[in-house]
Formats: sequence, structure tokens, C-alpha cells
Amino acid sequence: MTDATELPGVNVVAICPNTKAQNALIRAIQETGNIKPAMKSSSVSARRTHYAVAKTKLIINTASDAMHELLGKHSVALAVEVADRVAAANRAKEIFNEEGFEAAVHTHAEPEFPDGFLTFVSVPALEGITLLFWPRNEDVTPDLVSQLPKREPWSDEDLKS
Repeated sequence: MTDATELPGVNVVAICPNTKAQNALIRAIQETGNIKPAMKSSSVSARRTHYAVAKTKLIINTASDAMHELLGKHSVALAVEVADRVAAANRAKEIFNEEGFEAAVHTHAEPEFPDGFLTFVSVPALEGITLLFWPRNEDVTPDLVSQLPKREPWSDEDLKS
């Protein structure tokens, strides 16, 4: 197997509906995950905020109707690794509220995961973006893994389902 640092990556660009929402999202990520933007490159087409290159993971989901009902119709979940997911989500909610945005914390949006394992913050003003706090690798114990949905290898056959 090739070293992960040699593999091509997939990047995600999240499009905020306006500057105020973008600033609140950046602040929430910065204050909860201690992750600051590295640079900016704005133009007449877009106001861009770039984060430093880091280890990444891309997951492509099809959310259930129940997830969309709970979190609002969403197409991007920005996942931030933190030690205390619930505390981070509550702080993010406070930040959005301070900026005048409605926000809600969901600790059990996916009932197949232990409560608080994945903690979401839904913000209707982000129009399709939700914030997700998930555990750092070092916080995932073998006991916790045994409570998670089983992972299986993916193949091209999965495209037929």
C-alpha cells in the first residue's frame, strides 16, 4: 500500500451564503478546534479563507430524511476533531448566537452511534452547511469502536446499489 502522504487528496470547499455567516463559521472552528485560517485569496468572484494543509479524510454520505429533518437540509458537514465534542458544540452554538444566528446542538442525531460521539451544530443561516464535532483518534478506544457501525471494504460493486 502507498504511504498516505503520496496519495492524491480530495479537498472540500464550503460555500457560505454571506460574509457574516462565513466569519461566524471561521470563529466557531477557531475557538472550538483551535484551528486558524492560514491565508486568504479574495477576488471579485469569492472571498476565500484557506486553512493549512493537514491530514484529511473525505466521507461521502447520503443522509436519511430523519437527519435532514433534524439538522435541516444539508450537503456539507465540516468535521472538527476535538476532545470534548459536546462542550465544543455548545461553544460553537454560543458563537453563532452571539453573531445573531439561530443554532442548535444535536448530540444524538445518528442513533446508531453512542450519544455525543458525533455532535452536530445546525445553523439554518449556513444554508446547507452543518458543523460536526467528532473525536480525536487518540480518544477512540477499542470499547468505543465495538459500539460503532461495522466498517467493510468498499468496491466498485457498491456503485451498483
